[in-house]
This record gives sequence, structure tokens and C-alpha cells, in this order.
Amino acid sequence: MSASAKIPSDVEALYDQVSAGFRDAWGDCDPAMVDILESIRESHASGSSVLDIGCGPGGPASRLIKAGYHVTGIDLSQKMIDICQATLPGKFMKTDMRKFEPKVRFDIIVCSFSLFHVSHAATYSMLVKMASWLRPSGTVVIASIAAEDYSRCSPKLPEIQQKQYVENILTNFMGHEVPATLLTTKEWLRILQEASFQIQSVDRHSRQVDKYSYDEKHIFITANRTHEEPLFGPYPLPTVKRRPHLLSNGALEPFVKRLTRRELEAALEAVKDNEKVLSIGSGNGELPVWIAKRAGTAYALKPNCDRSDVEAEKWSESQVEISQGAAEHLPFKDNKFDAAVAVWQLHYVQDLELSLREMTRVVDATAPNARIVIVQGAPDNEVAKLTNKACAEIVEEGMAKGESAADHHGLLLATAARVFTQRGFGDIEVCHVQMACNFPEEDVETRCQVAAEVLTNFWYKEHERVEDIKAAFVPVLKEHFASSPWEVGAQAVMMVAKPKAVAGEFAAGI
Repeated sequence: MSASAKIPSDVEALYDQVSAGFRDAWGDCDPAMVDILESIRESHASGSSVLDIGCGPGGPASRLIKAGYHVTGIDLSQKMIDICQATLPGKFMKTDMRKFEPKVRFDIIVCSFSLFHVSHAATYSMLVKMASWLRPSGTVVIASIAAEDYSRCSPKLPEIQQKQYVENILTNFMGHEVPATLLTTKEWLRILQEASFQIQSVDRHSRQVDKYSYDEKHIFITANRTHEEPLFGPYPLPTVKRRPHLLSNGALEPFVKRLTRRELEAALEAVKDNEKVLSIGSGNGELPVWIAKRAGTAYALKPNCDRSDVEAEKWSESQVEISQGAAEHLPFKDNKFDAAVAVWQLHYVQDLELSLREMTRVVDATAPNARIVIVQGAPDNEVAKLTNKACAEIVEEGMAKGESAADHHGLLLATAARVFTQRGFGDIEVCHVQMACNFPEEDVETRCQVAAEVLTNFWYKEHERVEDIKAAFVPVLKEHFASSPWEVGAQAVMMVAKPKAVAGEFAAGI
């Protein structure tokens, strides 16, 4: 590795600093990328829309614009964006790719050496988002450096061979030592397929960076989005739903108090024009209260008796009509409501399909603004992923042979889409909702212990091996907090199903 200057305090400052010399070092566009972009023209005609993530000074974008494509470029560096805006006719904006929320879908996404500075978990999250930003059959091009090519002589090689990725490995970038996340080729292909992509090609090329006197081996992966809904992943879907979780209010409250919640606001916005809204499974009681404040009255189904004290306190001064019952047998007549909302409920029901059919029964499909709103975990939900990693093996020891303890919220959502479509609610939209469970404890050991306590108790407080589960959580959390120090992502998907005549199965991979 050549002598390196001190890295600026953040990634944005780094790219602002190197922007003026970027083209001198790398040229207008990597020759291998030129070949990849040329091959894309076979499946995407001139006039197709392109999103260039981490567009830099506009190398790939300039080629695509000259070929007649409509390019939107995003970058964290304002100076990089300034160069693009001064020299290219496309639409370019400064933004963090992790916070980007496009209003349209694209035919092509190019992500050229733009994922080094985020964690492995954030890399997967970005791939899920990219898939959801593409039209079906849209193409993504990922350019990166494979961990096995960069780290053959690194002391981190055993870690890479075990995990198939490495975080915070020092790499040389334009005279700077930069901590980076690198994935093996095998891991890139795995997580792309989990995010609903079908791999089209994998190409490797070497690149001599003359100005800085080093050689790099690059990997280029081209993949197409399938017709499966990316937000119902990770793929492939399991064939059987996990047995229902048990939840007590004593376990719920410590978790909820740490949440940065956006899903309740999203659900409330989705039913803002409805007059008779049923909240199925009221959680800690917030959503029915919000609905009642807006609409005057809300209706709530209370399945758990042990939550009654908390809910009664929240609802005592609100117009919330409470009914006791289960989601599988809603105690309401047909077509009573113009909307039903179930937030974080499907993993608690005994009979998933019956519960979903009951929702369609009590919502009047002929009512203006009729809809059913579901919120469940996203494919990149870190709470579910870390819980599966830490707990599943221990929990499965007490289950029947072959039974899985792993949660898969995508299967729940895919099943909901299928049942709703069959029952006349086939106009389905889904969106990703960013959420997080916050752990601000300064000492990392304390933070891991607290997080292990909160996350274990959330679903396994009464488990006979609860202490073993907490102990298993600690190393998993320590690794997680190394790249995401203060939070565990609780990312969600919101589904809004509105009436539509049945015209075929919803393409949900089930």
C-alpha cells in the first residue's frame, strides 16, 4: 500500500476533497464499465430511465446520456454534483443514498464503487431498495472489489473465509487510507438473489491506477429484477409460516420505548380519509387513539387480556370502542368498516389465511376509500435478522424436528397479497418504512447487555432458556454495534390493499 494522507472526518468530506482530481486518476469511465453499459443497450432502448447511485463527476452518466438515456444521479458530495450539473444535462442531486426516496421507478440502476462506506447490513438494505426502485425486469449494475481479491495476504482472510465479508478493512483510495466493507463474490451473488435479483453476468477486470501506482481487481455484476415483489423478501420464501409468537405487555413496553417509530404515522396517513377504521391488535394502544382524535371514533380489537390496563389508560379519554376477540374470528358483521389496520400483528395469529379473509369480510369493498393496511417487517429488518441469528438454533431445540424458529415477515406479506387479491382487494401498493430501536448507552459492553435483554424478552421472555438466548445475543450485538453503534434497525413494510376485481395472482413469489 502506498503512503496515504489522513482521511477526512467523514465520507462526504473525502469525496469533496478528491473531486477535482477524480477524473485525472480514473478517467471518464472505467473501460470495463463502458462494455457493460454497451451490453445493456440490448435490453433497454434509448429513452429508458437510469439512476446512477454515487455518480461522482459523471463518468457512467455521461456515457448513458450520450446514448439517449434519461439519467438521475445522486451523490453524497456536493462538489461531485456541482461538476455533473455544470457539464451534463441530466438531473443530479446531493443526497445520502440510504435516505433517498424516489417518486418514480427506473429501468436501470448503476451503482459503481459506491457501497464501500456502508456496513454489510446497509449494503443488503440498499440492494432491497434498489430492487424496489426498479421496474420488473429492470437491470442493476454493481461494480466493486471482491473481498477475496483484495485480501489474499490480509490477516483478516480467515474472517473473510468464515463470514464471506469484512468490515472496516483499510483500503487505498486516491492516496487515502479508507476503512471499507468488502464482500466476496459468493456473498454478492447470495444477497442479490435474496433481494429478488436474477444474476445475468459476472465480469472481472484489472485496472492500473497510474497516478497512485497500484493495481486493482474489479468485479462487475449485472442482474435483473424478477417479477417478485422485493419487499416480500428475502428470497426464496419459506414454504411454512413459523408458529405464532407469544407476547406480554411487560416485554413490549421496554422495546417500544426505544423505537423511533414512523410506521404508525404512515398507517394513520393511509387511512386519513376513512370514517370507520378497525385497529386489529392494538399494540400499546397508540394507533386507535390517534385514529379517534382524527375521525372522532376508532374501533379496536383487543386479543390479549394482559394488555387491558395499559390500553384502558390510553383509551380512557378517547372515543375508542373496544371489542374482545381474535383476528381469526372478528366479532363484527360483514362490511362494518371502510378500513382495517393491522400493525405488527400477523406473526401473532394462529391461522394466517383465516385472519386475512376476516379482514376482507368486515371491510366494505364498495365504500369510498375502502382499504386494508398491513405493517410487518422489511427484508432488511435488523431486529428480525439478529434475533434469527442469535436465537433460532436454541429455540429450535424445543421444537418438532424440521420446524424452524426463524421469522420471515416477507412470507406473511406475500400471503396477505395473495389472499387479498383473491378476495377482491387486489390493488396493492407497498412501501419501505425506516425505523430503529435505539440503544444510547455509552459503554459498549453495557449497550450489548441492555440490547440483549430488551430483544430477547421481546419474544422469548418466558422461554425456558431465556438466559442462554441473552448470552447468545451478546456477541451478535457486539459485531452489529461495531458498524452501527447506537441502533438496531426495525425496518418495516406497509401494504395498502384496495378493492380491485380479481385478474390473476399477485406476483409475490408464493
